[in-house]
Amino acid sequence: MGGKWLGTLTEIAPNTTRVAVLRDPGMGVGMLGAIQAVMPSSALPLTIASGQDAVEFERVIAAFGSEPNGGLIVLPAPNTIRNQQAIIASAARHRVPTVYLASS
Repeated sequence: MGGKWLGTLTEIAPNTTRVAVLRDPGMGVGMLGAIQAVMPSSALPLTIASGQDAVEFERVIAAFGSEPNGGLIVLPAPNTIRNQQAIIASAARHRVPTVYLASS
């Protein structure tokens, strides 16, 4: 699944030249590992970022969004799901195309 998210990101934002993965630092590396496995074939640089709450996620997204052509993959985890609306709002504010787990 994680590897497919990279393909989805580059489809919705074809000008993407770099990718960040936003994760919960307390979670394992399952999906992250899948993304890292496909990154060499994409030739896109990968940044791994972590956060615990909306303030940290905002800081990470603002910093990543300060440079052009970045895309964000948000891994599903308790902190990212709990803060999903803040992450979505921050990504929109900083104009960072984002792929994330849909919630109800």
